[in-house]
Amino acid sequence: MTRIIINLIFAAVVVLPLLTVASGPTIFSIGLFEKIEQIVYDERIIGSISSSQSYEVDERIVIVDIDQESIDQIGIWPWRRDIIADFISLLLGNARMVVFQDRFSTRDNQTVSIFEDLQDRFYYDDAILAAIRRIEPEFNYDLRLLNEIDGQEVIVGFEFDTVQRQTGVLPESVELVDDNERPISGSVLRSVARNWKSYEGFLGNEEEFNKRALAVGFTNFRTDADGVIRFYDLVASNAGVRYPSLGLVALRYYDDPTLPFNFKANIGSDYSLVYGSSIDRIGVEGHQVNINRDGSMLLNFKSFGGKNRSFQYIPAHQVISGSLPPGTLDDKIVFVGSTSLVISDLWLTPVNPQMPGIEIHATALQNLLDSSALKRGHNSWIVENILLIILAGLISVFYPKLRVSISLLISIVLILGVYYINYSYFWLEHQQVYRIVPFVMVILVLTMVNLLSGFVVEYQQKRKVEGVLNQYIPPELAREVNESQGGFSMEGEIREMTILFSDVRGFTTISEQFKAHELTKLMNQMLTALSRQIHANRGTIDKYIGDAVMAFWNAPLDDPNHAANAVRGAISMQQAIRKLSDELQAKGSPALNMGVGINTGESCVGNMGSEIRLSYTVMGDPVNLASRLEGITKQYDVDILVGERTYELTKDQFIYRPVDAVRVKGKTKAVMIYQPIGDSKTATNELKRFQSDSLAYWQAYTERRFEEMAAILHKNLELYPGDGLMRIYLARAMKHLEIPPPDDWEPITNFETK
Repeated sequence: MTRIIINLIFAAVVVLPLLTVASGPTIFSIGLFEKIEQIVYDERIIGSISSSQSYEVDERIVIVDIDQESIDQIGIWPWRRDIIADFISLLLGNARMVVFQDRFSTRDNQTVSIFEDLQDRFYYDDAILAAIRRIEPEFNYDLRLLNEIDGQEVIVGFEFDTVQRQTGVLPESVELVDDNERPISGSVLRSVARNWKSYEGFLGNEEEFNKRALAVGFTNFRTDADGVIRFYDLVASNAGVRYPSLGLVALRYYDDPTLPFNFKANIGSDYSLVYGSSIDRIGVEGHQVNINRDGSMLLNFKSFGGKNRSFQYIPAHQVISGSLPPGTLDDKIVFVGSTSLVISDLWLTPVNPQMPGIEIHATALQNLLDSSALKRGHNSWIVENILLIILAGLISVFYPKLRVSISLLISIVLILGVYYINYSYFWLEHQQVYRIVPFVMVILVLTMVNLLSGFVVEYQQKRKVEGVLNQYIPPELAREVNESQGGFSMEGEIREMTILFSDVRGFTTISEQFKAHELTKLMNQMLTALSRQIHANRGTIDKYIGDAVMAFWNAPLDDPNHAANAVRGAISMQQAIRKLSDELQAKGSPALNMGVGINTGESCVGNMGSEIRLSYTVMGDPVNLASRLEGITKQYDVDILVGERTYELTKDQFIYRPVDAVRVKGKTKAVMIYQPIGDSKTATNELKRFQSDSLAYWQAYTERRFEEMAAILHKNLELYPGDGLMRIYLARAMKHLEIPPPDDWEPITNFETK
């Protein structure tokens, strides 16, 4: 009984984020679940298109494409308005209707000012003035366009705006009637349409274009949080007034442009105790689709677009050139839009990541004509929530009584059953949309909860493993290793590692000034400060060697940024030692200075030692070089030195200056060494100048331009009088000027001691 109660508590915790309301997720919902649901929804659309095995071209609708070839031949869109006027004239020859998604927000009479200027110039000659007035209408391009669309079957678009920006004029608002052709009152309409999309501003047409066009509809698209267009707004509001979309307007005039149908709405058949009455269907006589509470419909894409299109695409230049085969546009609804990347009217949809906006409007009209939009009832969320609660309760009560194998088998059957009913029955057969992810999540999660006892045992085992790991690596990293999903090994393996050695300079002399207990306290204080910086940057402390510290990165867990983390750790260690030094100096103790060497390379890491004692450590040439680099930091009067590989991996993240090319004891090949002087993200102009000044003398040094090198360094030391490395190189320059090196000289420094 206790186990059932626990399961029911878990069930409540699991189900609560999966519940929804009519307007969408609740405040408890987890966004990831909604994103997965959207992905599954998209896959169902793709699957239904693929299962149809054919892409029938809709013979009623044609898209005239202002493609790139048309732009190349005629010019960038929008074209001059006399060209658009001729274009519309050609389209209207036999087409039933022409639908533009573009708006004409202003007059564009480029020639009017010219004629006004001519009239001003020849005001004294009535004959010339009369001639000017006769030819002016021919060159008034706006007037030609207005005359062309006046009384013709041309629909144009306009846009709503999310800010209070208003240009042009809004068209007539939408008026809805019920099934008996009775107008729906404003109070009822405000009640049922309160969730429709509302905008503060608009980008409308110039008033004369609104008057002369057959109709005007808004062209805004509704995108989900992931940027995908799944819904199509049929109606939207501005200042409490409702307007139809481009697709809905085209539907109204489809059957007979001279006798348009009224917009019909079905009210009250889908009642909700929470939200009251609603409009569940909208359209015109003979063509109605389900409408969501927010005024949108679920688009039912019939093809993938692109080469597999539901509509015939005709290049605009073929219309203008007259090269279209006769009858191509006869009795067609012509949508005018563009697939050109220049115009950039391409949108992300479930079936195509670059679907032209005009095809989305055409798809909306197709769904409206066929009443084929996907359906999601206004009360679907209530049904889903009830079924989720029932399913969670049954699993919580009955699974504890079953064997593990039986409960797992039932869960598999339930998931397959949910998918089959949702996709095959509701989606494919009835085009009804119900969520699937919440049901699968409930089954999966509660099945796992039922196996919690096994997880408890596993957790105890993990704690035991973590205790063992603590003997080898820092507790913080041990915990992360234990929780890692990628696994780890304490056995020896070869991998690229970054190794760090640090050592306090002259610590033996400093320690003589402290009593034993004071020295112990100082050591603990110092090593703790350094270790914290290593751990904070994901490093593993290998060992303490007196006042020296050895650490490495990229084991036991993979660390793609191991080199950068090591350099960042070294910089933090220097900051920590300086802070500690300041505190000690304030008490009369000598200053602490530390050198750090860092190197990256292929090394062997793992459990090494004897039967008596094992240590998780790293070995190899890169380790030896890191130790050598730490040892020669004092030779160059710098605090940190890094090897070539470390530099290559981190040069985009840190500001460096070259220090030298060195050949350490036991090596025949020279390596470049560098000093990190700052983080690239926070580097100041002064720091970048310091780097540039350092590169200047180094370049002169490598090219044997010692006189120029000395001049650069004399100037630099005026700016940076405390820089020891520059003084070293100034001494080198003066030496080489006094005794020029041989012809086979290389800018390499050999170190014969460790």
